[in-house]
Amino acid sequence: MTRGRRPLPWIKLWFDMMGDPKMIRLSIAELGRWVGILLLAGQSPIRGKLMLTETQPMSIRDIEGALKLNKRETVVLKSCISKMTELDSPRWNEHNCLEVIHFKERQEVYPSDFQDYHKKSPDKPLKNCRKGERGEARRKIVHLYLKIKAPAKSGLIPLLMRYLVK
Repeated sequence: MTRGRRPLPWIKLWFDMMGDPKMIRLSIAELGRWVGILLLAGQSPIRGKLMLTETQPMSIRDIEGALKLNKRETVVLKSCISKMTELDSPRWNEHNCLEVIHFKERQEVYPSDFQDYHKKSPDKPLKNCRKGERGEARRKIVHLYLKIKAPAKSGLIPLLMRYLVK
């Protein structure tokens, strides 16, 4: 985790999930199972990996139990995992553990990582934005940071501000 922060007792779901091509392919039931998998990944001793303990991965049966699924719902869980694995969202790693790709990166983005930098070095184009445009510009910046996996405070904020806010 960045700056020695403790894991949070909740997970972040991003609004872009609603329009994500991967999510659109899931049925409503599968989407519910996917959110369950994300919750388990957030609770896990090793965030992002479905683990019972730090050394023991969760099996499908363990996931079923944790999500309190019946046999019918287990079919949906397996279908969800199969579809999402094909789309490279989770993967079974070498230890036979289901790992959610980019989970930690998406969960460890803190708004303060961007606000702290902005307070120290405000960018003039952002000041010239109308009231509602600032939030949209910040959302775009966070999205771009996630896309390129740039570390917070890497010096890209002023460059992105000039590009996004004209």
